[in-house]
Amino acid sequence: MKVSTKLIAGFGLLIGLLVVVMVYHVSTLRESVRTSRRLSSMVTRVTVSSTEQLQRLDQMQESASKYAVTGDTGYSAAFARARADYGDALVGLDSLPLTGGERQAVDRLTTLWRHRFPPERTLEGMINGLAAPEADAVLGWLDASLGDLRRRTRALTEASQAAMQERVQATTEAARNAERVSGAAVGVALLLSVLLAGFIVRSITESLRRLKEGTRAVAEGDFAYRLDLDQEDEFADLAGDFNVMTRRLGELDRAKRGFLSQVSHDLKTPLASMQETTQLLLARLPGELNEKQVRFLELNRRSGARLSAMISRLLDLSRLEEGALEYDFRTGDLASLIRFVTDDFDVRLEERSIRIDTDLPADGMPIRCDGDRIVEVIENLLDNAVKYAPAGSRIGVRLTRVEEAPPGAPPVEPHQEGEGVPAARSALALLTVSDEGPGIPEEEKSRVFERFHRAPNARSHDGSGVGLGLALCREIVGAHRGAIWVEDREPRGSVFCVLLPLGVRRTIGHPVAATGGPT
Repeated sequence: MKVSTKLIAGFGLLIGLLVVVMVYHVSTLRESVRTSRRLSSMVTRVTVSSTEQLQRLDQMQESASKYAVTGDTGYSAAFARARADYGDALVGLDSLPLTGGERQAVDRLTTLWRHRFPPERTLEGMINGLAAPEADAVLGWLDASLGDLRRRTRALTEASQAAMQERVQATTEAARNAERVSGAAVGVALLLSVLLAGFIVRSITESLRRLKEGTRAVAEGDFAYRLDLDQEDEFADLAGDFNVMTRRLGELDRAKRGFLSQVSHDLKTPLASMQETTQLLLARLPGELNEKQVRFLELNRRSGARLSAMISRLLDLSRLEEGALEYDFRTGDLASLIRFVTDDFDVRLEERSIRIDTDLPADGMPIRCDGDRIVEVIENLLDNAVKYAPAGSRIGVRLTRVEEAPPGAPPVEPHQEGEGVPAARSALALLTVSDEGPGIPEEEKSRVFERFHRAPNARSHDGSGVGLGLALCREIVGAHRGAIWVEDREPRGSVFCVLLPLGVRRTIGHPVAATGGPT
């Protein structure tokens, strides 16, 4: 499923759920409002009607009492009008949409009214022609009947109020149910949104994580890395393009390695012949040379030496990429290896007035290493310092023994038990090579150890170098389970630091051959 489809489906489901909840809530509110209006109208009509009925009953009683005393027909007419109004209002109440309790109260009131005051029973008929005692008895019966009607009318009012209370409770309960349903729906919506968001984010982040790992692997030179194509979304298309890219990069990388290896190998033999010829001329075997010829031949020899060093590094790079770079670990003196290299550089730097200041322990520093490879690291670091050091400056070379890695240093794996090394478990050798050159920008410090990389502002005095020396240094130091990094030197310049465990076992995965390096 595509990522866009997942997002549309997830948000569509949430929106649909919220719409259903909203419709339910709105319909419940509307029903509550309609019920309240209906109830209010009905209760108002019943209450007003009951009040008016009580007034009519009072008017009937008053008119009957006055008629019995005065015999005035006006009072009998008032009695008749109040009686007619009461009956009409009772019929109107009976036609209302009443509840069960109200209907029962109205039926009882209607039955009592019809029984006590049928149409043929008039006030004149009940009182006219009666003696005083008999008239008083009729009036007493009339008062009792009107009292019964009053009680039944009040009962109707009470029934109406009870019905109103029931409706209020029902409406309140409906509102509470609506709140509970809305709360439950909101909770479900939140839970569903969290689950959907987690599912979508997980599917996206997992694809991004694999793509990030692949990109990092390619950046580190692993062009054999491939992404899975088991999904059916936009990331699958991206993964397919990524795999095509890595396959083509792998093909280009193999072609580049083959080309470098072949060209380096083809150049080494004629270059060696040219250097040998230059040495024979400098040795004056063909004949004497003047001073100008010697100077030109010496320049040719130095250029050939630099070219030979570049070719050797290219060959080492080819062997390194093929996993065939060999190491022969032996116990030797690291200080002696440093002196061996610096003595050779002192002669080469006389013409530029560059001086190498060394600070080495007098009693040496035993270490188990591949002497030839460590010499190569020292030569590359010194050669790098010489390239960027101005004339008349100083290059510092210092070797110290430390018990722990200095702040900011990459992690170093200590030596293991049973390797026959007398050094303490935590002892480390720290080699620093400092120069007074232009320095390295902060953002370039981690990249100067990459293959073929040179800092943008790096300009050596002779323009030599292809960016392989420091890359080889990192590989060799890493094979010795050490660390290499660069720091700033005050007030200007750079300090390259090499940290080596004083005991190192053989590196797994590298063939071992006796190279016979300095020990």
